[in-house]
Amino acid sequence: MKLRLAVLLWGICLVTITGGAARGETYPSRTVRIIVPAAAGSALDVNARKVAAKLSQTLGQEVIVDNRPGANGIIGTDLAAKAKPDGYTLLMGSTSTLTINPSLYPSLPYRPLDDFAPITLAVRGSPIMLVNASLPVKTLAEFINLAKAKPGQMNYGSPGTGSIQHLAGKLLERNAGIEMVHVPYKNQSELLSDLLSGRIEAMIEFGAVAVPLIKAGKLRALAIAGPARKPDLPEVPTAAQAGTRGFEVIGWAGYVAPAGTPPEIIEKLNREITVAILAADYSGWVTSLGSEVVGGKSQAFAQTIRADLATWDALIKEAGVRLE
Repeated sequence: MKLRLAVLLWGICLVTITGGAARGETYPSRTVRIIVPAAAGSALDVNARKVAAKLSQTLGQEVIVDNRPGANGIIGTDLAAKAKPDGYTLLMGSTSTLTINPSLYPSLPYRPLDDFAPITLAVRGSPIMLVNASLPVKTLAEFINLAKAKPGQMNYGSPGTGSIQHLAGKLLERNAGIEMVHVPYKNQSELLSDLLSGRIEAMIEFGAVAVPLIKAGKLRALAIAGPARKPDLPEVPTAAQAGTRGFEVIGWAGYVAPAGTPPEIIEKLNREITVAILAADYSGWVTSLGSEVVGGKSQAFAQTIRADLATWDALIKEAGVRLE
């Protein structure tokens, strides 16, 4: 009886050990999807597709992008939060979905710190203060003086209320002591059309959209709303260099998995995604758009999320922005 019990216990241990090893060795054994809570063709989507193509090669399984736009990114993010935590569903999260939305929406269906396991921060960048090329200002200081001379008459557009671009405008108003009119758009092409035609005077936008228009001479860049100049726009000063301190915004995108995803899978994905984003063709593309590749450990990404939650919450409360 004792011998039979010993054999049975050994068999259980053996199955546990080999089964665990098999799971670790065979992941992934089927298609992995990356949920992107934005439309196809968006900056977030293009980023994810470039990384997915590289992961398909290194992981030995197809990695697809699943676009789930809507409700300021809430639809896709919530879908990822509720997915099975087995490593086969990932989310490309962003500043907006993981650190701004929690303060904008009182009944947000997901909790960034509790519902997700960070994998790695991928890219980050700061937006650019842009104006219509015909506006009679060439510096941020001149724009601020014009805005002070016309309180409540200068319009700036954004992709929507509560977007990082909208909140960047609120930050500029606070730190420069000016009052502008925010004009939210549902369609970025309409936003750009109105800015280029002069129907609105300004917008604050990231390099993926802004750099080509600046280089084509269609828009004028006044300042970088961040801690450093951009390599592709060396002549454009930071807001601090232009005389306005505190006007700094850092937007980022990174990969997370549903909470409860096994640590060994998180570690493997961290390694593979890091290799993908550090590849010369990807990192060069990111740099050409005025952003930077980050990478790093999952713990560092978790700290970034935690810190930004506090930062945006303070600004949103001060600005009185609230959405339902």
